[in-house]
Amino acid sequence: MLFAAAALLLTPMAWDHLTAGASQGEPPLTQDSLEIGPSPSPTAEEVTKSPMPPPPSVPVPEPLVTSISISAIGDCTLGSGIGFAHQGSIGDYYDRFGPEYFFQGVTEVLSTDDLTIANLEGPLTQQGEPTPKTFNFRAPAEYVEIVKLGGVEAVTLANNHSMDYGEIGFQDTQATLDQAGITHFGFDDLAVVEVKGIRIGLLGDLGWDNTEETRSSLAQRLQELDADIKIVSFHWGIEGEHTQNAAQVSLAHFAIDSGADLVLGHHPHVLQGVETYNGRLIAYSLGNFAFGGNQNPSDTDSMIFQVHFELTGSVVTGLDSQIIPVSISSIGHPNDYSPVVLDGAERDRVERKVLGSSTNYPV
Repeated sequence: MLFAAAALLLTPMAWDHLTAGASQGEPPLTQDSLEIGPSPSPTAEEVTKSPMPPPPSVPVPEPLVTSISISAIGDCTLGSGIGFAHQGSIGDYYDRFGPEYFFQGVTEVLSTDDLTIANLEGPLTQQGEPTPKTFNFRAPAEYVEIVKLGGVEAVTLANNHSMDYGEIGFQDTQATLDQAGITHFGFDDLAVVEVKGIRIGLLGDLGWDNTEETRSSLAQRLQELDADIKIVSFHWGIEGEHTQNAAQVSLAHFAIDSGADLVLGHHPHVLQGVETYNGRLIAYSLGNFAFGGNQNPSDTDSMIFQVHFELTGSVVTGLDSQIIPVSISSIGHPNDYSPVVLDGAERDRVERKVLGSSTNYPV
């Protein structure tokens, strides 16, 4: 077939020229004597010298940047204490207006974030006996709808009222929260919530002291917490004090040095300062919020502390925050248990109050 293909390229004139040698005593050239062989293979040296085509370029994807908005609110005591009159109590308002009433003044804020965290101060149970103490709070299980409808997705149970009705009351509370789809954490119970593919770890504890034992336990649990953002909620400080004490500051700093990205505080029932420390944030006391423990508290100031995290991949690469001043009662006095976002002069007053006890804030 190779010969045939080559022969097709010879014109009659060219063929006559090739065969002309026969008349001069040379043997005639025939098609059978015309051999066309394969091309010689390249040598190894030639192969080596041949340039190799560059490998196809594979684009490296840019790391994903994710924004996470977290709102932190204060003490949510959904029930009353022993001996409280029903009229004017949080239960009275529940009976008259239903669970959707209580957070109506803050829903616009809490429904637009990625995660809202509260301190649930008091069990959701009708069982158990009151533990010996000055105030024992509890609420029926259905009152969980107050925080659920209010946009709260996670609560800490690490406080001095979770055990007001013993272990059975505590277990009832956990079961009720589970049924409502609300994440709970506190004491030895760590929790992780996933938002937009980001793992948010939650740790709650009592912070009454700042001993080596407390620090060691905290550091170990923070290390065990497998999360991209780590949040610690402490129940600490002195009731009624508007300024954080040295023990709070020291323990908060230690928590951040041990891996926490955000530290939240509860128990004083009033607002305390905010601090930026090593590029992370501390809110020492968030005050009361939906607080059924007092029908007419003298201090109704509160806030929503909203923190915005930016992560590149799974690493926190930026954060900022804002103080959103709130009153725990939409009518001022007495308490109507319906927190509302403040504006105008009252907003400015509460913000100045928080900033007056703050350090290195804002970011």
